[in-house]
Parts: sequence; structure tokens; C-alpha cells
Amino acid sequence: MLRFEKRSGRFGMLTCLNKLDMWECEALEEFPSVLSNLTALEQLNFSKCRVLKHVPEGFGASTCSKKVKMWECEALEVFPCGLSNLTTLEEPHFSNC
Repeated sequence: MLRFEKRSGRFGMLTCLNKLDMWECEALEEFPSVLSNLTALEQLNFSKCRVLKHVPEGFGASTCSKKVKMWECEALEVFPCGLSNLTTLEEPHFSNC
């Protein structure tokens, strides 16, 4: 398990990470900007991040993403334009956002 802290740069050092699961991150309002460093990311699953309002532009940096699953992120206001860069996306699942 990786614990993310705003002060920590550890999250961005995981450049070879291919799957990221985030559940019930109740205090997370914005995805960390270091998400753009995860260029090998194939699967991104996040759910019940109920106060998440913003996903940064860097989200589209991983052009090898195949699956994006997002559930119950009711406060989401902004989703990045970079989604169009996900040319290998096979399974987009969005529900209750």
C-alpha cells in the first residue's frame, strides 16, 4: 500500500506503475499533479472519492491506458481534455459521476 502525502514526491517516482486503484479517498479533492509521471499506467480505477473535483491535464499523458474505471465521484467538476490522448483505451467505465 502506498500512502500519498502532499509533501511527498514518492508517488511521482512510480513511473513503471501499470495499475492504480484508489478507493474511498474521502479527503481527496484533486488528483496529484504527479499523475502525469505515470506514463506506463494501463489501468486506473478510482471509486467513492466523493469530494474529488478535478483530474489534472496530465491524466492523458499515459497513452498506453487500456482501462479507466470511475465510480461515485459525485463532486467531479472538471475532467481533462487529455482523455482524447488515450488512443489505446478499451474499457472506459464511468458511473454516478
